[in-house]
Amino acid sequence: MEARRRTARAALCAAALAAALGGCSGKTKSTDGYTPDTAPFAEQVGPSTYVPKVKTLLTGLPATDDEIQRVAANPAALPGLIDEWMRLAPFEARMLDFFRNAFQQRVQGLDLISQSLDIPGFDVTWAGTVRDTLVYGFEDGFPRTAWQLVQEGRPFNETLTTRRYMMTTAMMAAMAYADMFDVDDEGNTRDRLSQVTNQALVFDAIATNASGGPLTIEESSAQFRAGGSGQWVWRVNVPGMTETCSGALHSAGPPEADDEYWPSQALFGVLFANPQYTTTTACSGAANQAQPWVRASDLDDWRMVTIEQIPIYENGALPSPYFWDLAALRTSTTLRLKSPHVGFMGTPAWFANWPTNESNQARVTANQALIVAIGKSIIPSAAVAPAPASATDAAHATDPACAACHVVLDPLRQFFRQSYTFNYHEQRDYTAVAGPAGFFVDGMRQTGTGVGDLANILAAHPHYAIGWAQKLQFWATSNVADESDPELQHIASIFAGSRHDFRALVRAVFSSSLVTLAHGNETYRAQGVTVGIARRDQLCAALSARLGVRDACEARFDAPWNVGYLTQMIADDGYYRAAELPAMPRRPDLFYRASVEEICQRIANSQVDSGTNPRYTSANATSRAAAFEDLVTTIMGIPPADPRHAPAVQLLTGHYTAATTTPVIASRTDALRSAFVLACTSPTSALIGL
Repeated sequence: MEARRRTARAALCAAALAAALGGCSGKTKSTDGYTPDTAPFAEQVGPSTYVPKVKTLLTGLPATDDEIQRVAANPAALPGLIDEWMRLAPFEARMLDFFRNAFQQRVQGLDLISQSLDIPGFDVTWAGTVRDTLVYGFEDGFPRTAWQLVQEGRPFNETLTTRRYMMTTAMMAAMAYADMFDVDDEGNTRDRLSQVTNQALVFDAIATNASGGPLTIEESSAQFRAGGSGQWVWRVNVPGMTETCSGALHSAGPPEADDEYWPSQALFGVLFANPQYTTTTACSGAANQAQPWVRASDLDDWRMVTIEQIPIYENGALPSPYFWDLAALRTSTTLRLKSPHVGFMGTPAWFANWPTNESNQARVTANQALIVAIGKSIIPSAAVAPAPASATDAAHATDPACAACHVVLDPLRQFFRQSYTFNYHEQRDYTAVAGPAGFFVDGMRQTGTGVGDLANILAAHPHYAIGWAQKLQFWATSNVADESDPELQHIASIFAGSRHDFRALVRAVFSSSLVTLAHGNETYRAQGVTVGIARRDQLCAALSARLGVRDACEARFDAPWNVGYLTQMIADDGYYRAAELPAMPRRPDLFYRASVEEICQRIANSQVDSGTNPRYTSANATSRAAAFEDLVTTIMGIPPADPRHAPAVQLLTGHYTAATTTPVIASRTDALRSAFVLACTSPTSALIGL
């Protein structure tokens, strides 16, 4: 049956490709005085091609006959349709995909643990579900922040300067815990909790040479360092909390004299049921000693939280609300931390993606911030003036091979060095960051102090609008438009003129010829038309939206077809160091084809003749005919009025018939599932731009 399926697929591909660029669009007129290039393409692209393309990119959903006909009758109707699509729920999911990549927030769990929260206790020994959900929260936190700013109608360049973040209670607890530690450039770590007395925390020493009893934190710390047998045990009873817990801080026998004493470590461990710290825990008499204090709702109670920086002169101040006071955190929309957090540059996911060290000294971090904010990377020609010599490392300033970039990059990195240590904790050793911070990039010369000033400079940069227009256009087409293209310039002017309204940017990009190819533009004539694969986010979003399931590719949530690992073989968007634009693979390879087909097969097993209410049934000719129609209309995205629709239905019907006929004789269920796979892997499903 596999051979027949491949033969039918080839026929289906040929039919789809033959009709893909059919139709004539007519000329598009702008209502704002802009006259687009209407020179004809080698092959005209009509609404039957570009309307489904735009809707799929924005929502993952197929276009309807009515939507296509509205644009065919009046090409100027497309921006209005885009407004309608932006109100659909799947649009939010697609934009979160875009924001994760554009703001460089994608992380792996270990990256997050080892870099942005480089402190004891934040390790991989937690219960997996709690850990994974928290890691996803940090990856999604800033994309959700950007989306919330869009929903509020805020200028989109506030994503560079905001100190408000979408967070959950669990994320607030984790960030307050991280802020409990001082970590200097050499990695020396001090737990602030071990330096202060807090009556809400009681530490008991249980040892063979003592009867125990309440101790202050300082007394407990001194006894711990002195050594002894037995365990050091903490008990917590925070006013206003319902939890009263106790647990072992260290379960090993006498500690080494130079062991660090980190009371926050044990306390954080029990919050998230880290087995290392919950083996002797008893919370509110719970029978299960490994019960976390953190509730499931604490991992999903998203809200905007303002992060205020505690002034540096408040030397003894602790992050507040305290990380262990979950009752207070659950109702708080403010978090006071010692370390600065500004825009996308102040997130744990950003820190995890771009770690630094004594050799690099935040140069990569600074350059990546430039790429995200305005779409520029440091190159010699980007300099507008020599930087002060005191801001440039002498070794680089005198080396001709390095100096051209370092005279710009070294003063830029000072903004980060003035705010953070190499471990992204607050900078307190100002002698380590001597030298001015300066921004000397692409027509702008500014000086300032710390990441807050850098964020304001970037938000006001004249390249901001065209940089983000180019990012969104490239995300849609995998084909970068030249900055000199009048079409891209026009999009940028609309974005800037709208006070950086992100919805205005979406409307302008996706109704432009750079995406639709409805009329001529310089980019097309220079580079040709790009038809690329549906990358991981695009493919998974389309399958999820069209099937009405939460996560068709099981990227994060359990799905009945168990395909999560297969999605890792599908190319996805991603940024490389110093690259102004992300890597967006366009061509299918063996791994792509095999993974997509296997994913489609496993989804087919769940959607066809499975469960109590399957989407497709092979019980009789009527149900099968309905299945073929829906596979073409919904999965392949070819609506009934499209000339390709009837031939596609005929191909799927013929495929089913061939599969159930001698010599194959597959079951009706297997044959319909095979037809599903054929539709799912067709060009209009697995490619973008047909």
